[in-house]
Amino acid sequence: MQNEVIIKANKVTKNFKMESKTFEALKGVSMEIYSNKISVIIGSSGAGKSTLLHILGALDKPTSGEVTINGKQIHLMNDKQVSAFRSTEVGFVFQFHHLLPEFSAAENIAIPLMIAGKSKKQSLVRAEELLELVGLSSKGDNKPAELSGGEQQRIAVARALANNPSIIFADEPTGNLDSINSNSINKIFQTLRDELKKTFVIVTHNAELMKQADYLYEIKDGVIKPGN
Repeated sequence: MQNEVIIKANKVTKNFKMESKTFEALKGVSMEIYSNKISVIIGSSGAGKSTLLHILGALDKPTSGEVTINGKQIHLMNDKQVSAFRSTEVGFVFQFHHLLPEFSAAENIAIPLMIAGKSKKQSLVRAEELLELVGLSSKGDNKPAELSGGEQQRIAVARALANNPSIIFADEPTGNLDSINSNSINKIFQTLRDELKKTFVIVTHNAELMKQADYLYEIKDGVIKPGN
């Protein structure tokens, strides 16, 4: 279904205590994210982009307000429930790939599946499928140190897809890559949206990624600017 709301934030605030002061990072953010689309969040450093992404992705809880993902009220879940939700329904790609250096590319992809209870054999079969999806079917046995920066980030994307989540959250996924590798990641996101109907919520400064966004949100001083 097109234009179905998959994430809804309602009057979300987030406060951080800094010494004796309270810093309000998000100030009553309300927004909707649509399924099977690429939604990009932009803004200057310190505007609240990553804080908002972490709350929308259930990595952090709001100080107040409501977050609903796939019809589930994340803000009401306890830590155990949120952890179980994250492991099956959402995936994450960060600026730094965070691959485990002692494991092969295939094993890095398989780990989330094994944590979720799949056998090693099942997990590695799925890993091989995902390696092919990101164009690295010949690199499954390579350790991260044997891969280029762009290849490592593609492995991180494959890992985020391991449990077949409906939503992928990405925080500056091309921030450490050159233009060629950045474009490669961007094309993978487009393919996943178009062919596998994945939903993306991405924080970025990458101009090309902004161009391919279905929805563009600008945050300034903890508030989504009007018109987004």
